[in-house]
Formats: sequence, structure tokens, C-alpha cells
Amino acid sequence: MIDINEHFDTYGMSDVAYHALKTFAENGLDISYLNEVNEELKKLKHWLLQLHYLYTKMSSENFFKLAQKLNYDAKALERSFHVICRR
Repeated sequence: MIDINEHFDTYGMSDVAYHALKTFAENGLDISYLNEVNEELKKLKHWLLQLHYLYTKMSSENFFKLAQKLNYDAKALERSFHVICRR
């Protein structure tokens, strides 16, 4: 598993971005993919926009893991983004 603290500057990273990269790394995704996701998250800046991006990017299982790590109600988030995205 890739160590996020070793490969990324976590100082200015939002909790959403940090835990998302950690979730992706735990699932064995490679460093180039993590770099790509990190760059997108940096562009979005705001944690809520990052969370929405991750909702569209992650599998449902990984999104629920991320929500749990952030102490968010995963089902409520999923319902909210479902309505916003009309998924």
C-alpha cells in the first residue's frame, strides 16, 4: 500500500482529499492514479466540491468507506448527491 504521507504534501490538504487518497491507496491503486486524483482535488479546493467529485469517481463501496472515515452519514450523503446528480 502506498503511504500517502510519504508521497504527498498533506499539509494543506483537506480531510476529504487526504482520506480519499488513503481509501484509494488501501484498494491498491497505483501512484499515477493517486497523483491524477490529487491534482483534480487540488483544483476543486473546497471540501464539498471534492466530496461531490469523489462521489462520481468512486465506487459506492469506497464512497461509503470514505464517508465513514470522515464521520459523515454515508446514506444521507448518497441520497443528497443522488438528487443533485439525478443518478
